[in-house]
Amino acid sequence: MDTLSAKIVKTRKVHTCWGCRKTIPLGTPTMTVTTADGGMISTVRWCCLCDKVWEKHWRDIDPFGDCDFPFGFIADEYPDYLSEAAKEQK
Repeated sequence: MDTLSAKIVKTRKVHTCWGCRKTIPLGTPTMTVTTADGGMISTVRWCCLCDKVWEKHWRDIDPFGDCDFPFGFIADEYPDYLSEAAKEQK
């Protein structure tokens, strides 16, 4: 899997966060990651909390660097990290 771009953009429509499955409202800054894998291009969006979790804990979450995550994996596998990020954000 190759990362084509990873940047923070303001949403132009409502999206769903790949990490926690929560709604990302219109006009919200979000981490947008576009990848290519086997001839397919895909884009996922991360809410600010999941992006903070990733920045702080990526070595725990993805020790092999393959970036192959199922939809909602942060909420399912790392709820404590999400709670921690929410407390830090306040």
